[in-house]
Amino acid sequence: MSRELDSQNIIEFGSWAGVNAIFLATALAELYPDAKVYALDTYEGMPTVDEQYDMVEAGRFQVEGGIEGIRAYASSLGLKNIEFVQGLFQDTLPPLLATGVKFGLAHVDADIYSACKYAQDTVWPSLVKGAYITYDDPLDSTNMGAMQALEEMIVERDIRTEQMFPHPVLRAHL
Repeated sequence: MSRELDSQNIIEFGSWAGVNAIFLATALAELYPDAKVYALDTYEGMPTVDEQYDMVEAGRFQVEGGIEGIRAYASSLGLKNIEFVQGLFQDTLPPLLATGVKFGLAHVDADIYSACKYAQDTVWPSLVKGAYITYDDPLDSTNMGAMQALEEMIVERDIRTEQMFPHPVLRAHL
């Protein structure tokens, strides 16, 4: 991320055990102390999937200790700049966006079509000019839904990728 962006806040869609979000929050604490990481996930495993697009089964990615264990670990590291938001994106994202928060990075790691599509389309207006959008899963052969959502975003928004491997990276509002 860049100091030139109007926001250095990060939103992660699909946080599973919180490892990536905790890493990002640790880096943000050093680089951009006023920025925050929002880690959205059910923290109870995958919701129902669309078998037309998604090969991952519902219920996969459950975490031993659940969200409370993840929060306790982040707290033990002294991280105060991370918020774990539990629930489906369509339930948790609108109230978060209603606060007016803006993001310099959106990391989409949701694996399934419906979640990736909803996340990328709904967060788009809250991305600052030049914000980065990264995807974790579309190049994995079992995550065709994530690839479908990514392809739709590229076509619908007429945007180009800055990088495809190992993870697709795009820029918003350029």
